[in-house]
Amino acid sequence: MDFFVRLGTSGQHHLELNGSCRNPHWITALFQGLSDHRISIVSGHVTLGPQHEWHGRFHLDCAECRIDVSRIDYSGMTERTTSALLVSEAPLLSTFSVTRRADQSLELRIDAPDQRGFLGRILARISGLGLFPVSMDIGTVNGRINDRLVFRGIGGMAPGEPVAKALDTLLNRFTPQQGRAVPA
Repeated sequence: MDFFVRLGTSGQHHLELNGSCRNPHWITALFQGLSDHRISIVSGHVTLGPQHEWHGRFHLDCAECRIDVSRIDYSGMTERTTSALLVSEAPLLSTFSVTRRADQSLELRIDAPDQRGFLGRILARISGLGLFPVSMDIGTVNGRINDRLVFRGIGGMAPGEPVAKALDTLLNRFTPQQGRAVPA
């Protein structure tokens, strides 16, 4: 996978990526690596193309990063294992909804307070259900996470209904009572 960093001002930079990766958990590993460097994802989009190549762009807040962001080995981050994320602090959600799309993938919409490492922690847990993102729209505004994540199963298969219910159960564990989703 190829990574390009476009440096901005006041710690605000853009990271672009294109290509493929052998590690099916590469997104989770990348997001955790960014968090480890004290880099926050402000917004972004990543999608899996028809030839199984990824294309994405992220707006990063690197103001608290202690190293030169242009020297970070982003590709190396994608090869890391993600097992440590499962024992890390659980993500906190305010609300969420899970819907089935026309192509039978699962779409997850999340609202949550901003938390460093949020995406890495939640994706590590969701991958335990055999779900992997194929598209993500990420946004953080005024201290609120508002993300849309689309998942497919292992091998790009459509997730079955038991997996959709397991996802709902998992996310409810991270959500206070008033934010719990109503089954669709």
